[in-house]
Amino acid sequence: MASGLESKYAIEVEGCICRYLAFEADGYTRVTYKEMLDHCNVTIRNGHPSLPANIVSEPNVTTLRCTEDVEDWNAVVAEALAQQASNRRNFQDFAKPKNEASP
Repeated sequence: MASGLESKYAIEVEGCICRYLAFEADGYTRVTYKEMLDHCNVTIRNGHPSLPANIVSEPNVTTLRCTEDVEDWNAVVAEALAQQASNRRNFQDFAKPKNEASP
């Protein structure tokens, strides 16, 4: 496979991931970065049937050119994880007998 083809494919996958990150930052659905990679690789391959079936691009999230989208997505994920931890603590307190609940 020519490196030019691999480069073009990698750019298309990166563009797909950047759009995905922007979408997820606006409405977080708990999709993981790995799931985004898989989805984008399949989408780009399906859109270009002449590409080899085994071509894959897996850019590291820290090397993407859309740094603002990455930062926004990371902030949304961190907020969601903090909220999940808070909800878990609140539920555990709620489930305790009244005399054991946190003040």
